[in-house]
Amino acid sequence: MSRELDQFGDLTRARRSRVDAVRRRIDQAVPTGSAVAGALVRIPTPGEDAVARVKAAVIAKNPRPVSGPAWGPMLGAALALLLVAGGGGAAWWATASGALAPAPEAAPTIVEHGGGALVGAADVVRTREAIVHGVTEDDHVVRGVEGTIVTGAAASRTTCLGPFSVHEADRTVCSPVSGAGLLALAEARREEGAAAEDVLGWLQRASLLVGDGASGEDAAVVAEVQAARVVTLHEAGQTDAALTLAQQFQASGWTERADEVARVGAAIALTREDCPTAVPFLVTLAPDAFDAALALASCSEAHRTDALDHAERLASTDAERAAVEALR
Repeated sequence: MSRELDQFGDLTRARRSRVDAVRRRIDQAVPTGSAVAGALVRIPTPGEDAVARVKAAVIAKNPRPVSGPAWGPMLGAALALLLVAGGGGAAWWATASGALAPAPEAAPTIVEHGGGALVGAADVVRTREAIVHGVTEDDHVVRGVEGTIVTGAAASRTTCLGPFSVHEADRTVCSPVSGAGLLALAEARREEGAAAEDVLGWLQRASLLVGDGASGEDAAVVAEVQAARVVTLHEAGQTDAALTLAQQFQASGWTERADEVARVGAAIALTREDCPTAVPFLVTLAPDAFDAALALASCSEAHRTDALDHAERLASTDAERAAVEALR
């Protein structure tokens, strides 16, 4: 058996002359040396965006590539010769492979609405009090002292950002999200002639948002809220509650609307002929108010001299000067 295989090998073994002939034919078919150099010179230089275009096309075709070698070396070595022709070669490759990136979806229209009535449609409308989705021409978004009011179908697509809101079938009211905003709402209701209970309710909500331990601007809001409560209670005839709150205000040392609160407290106490209760309020008012200085001189021997001096300085009519002399 081995003799037959040896004979077969001898018959099929390539002759030296045949091998040399094949090599000569390969050398003639494949350019080398200067021929290769000339061909490379004629290859166009890649544009600045060539690599970026290739990368975008490849990523679009394979949006989640597996980990592998860095893009730069691979593109420079393996793909550069395919794309050096600029737009022509790259465009053909991208089109043929279906690698064009899909057009991005249009960004949603987001409107930051500061105040007044919104005109027009929007995918999202944002105010300080609310986020409203899918606003059409048939919907109405109005922002004012009451907060943000949305009417129409968009009312059901409204998210209120504060703790106080009203949701109805086709109307949503998102109330102010700050103590100052709720204070302004309460004052607006008061000026409109709303019931005292309604005004006091909004003032209570305002105080909840700022808290008792507030500082800085919030402390000023707290003082304003408490002063507004004193005035509203007095106007509603709830004098006991108004006087108690006025005394608390006086003890706190707040300066915002201090004269207004002191006048309410003094008026209630003097109406009851309660001088001891009236004196702290009158001391606050006497340096700048003639009637308070005269009342303090009448109510307190300890403050009589200073109060009459203030009253004399503030007197502007003969009747006022005569009233001062009557108490000396």
